[in-house]
Amino acid sequence: MLKIYENEYNIINIKLNLVQLIYCVTQIRYKEWKIMLVNLINEKKNKKITSKQIANLLNTREATISDKLNGKSRFSFDEAITIQKVFFPEYKLEYLFKHDE
Repeated sequence: MLKIYENEYNIINIKLNLVQLIYCVTQIRYKEWKIMLVNLINEKKNKKITSKQIANLLNTREATISDKLNGKSRFSFDEAITIQKVFFPEYKLEYLFKHDE
């Protein structure tokens, strides 16, 4: 009978450890996603380029561009190149899309 309780206790501990691990990974991923593209945002403002213009260029919604600028999701490599070539040819891609926490 004691052996059964030990097994249940071990299973509960394993489940608890798994929940804690999932929580930690989620927090790490959340921090990674919340990285803003400060240089791109600033240069966009300086040149008076709107998120709507970028959305039209990429054939997507303005809200999607806002999410990407604010770190909720990321621009694809092709999107980054397109934005840089059309709106910011004077800047290097690395500068515009440098992640800033």
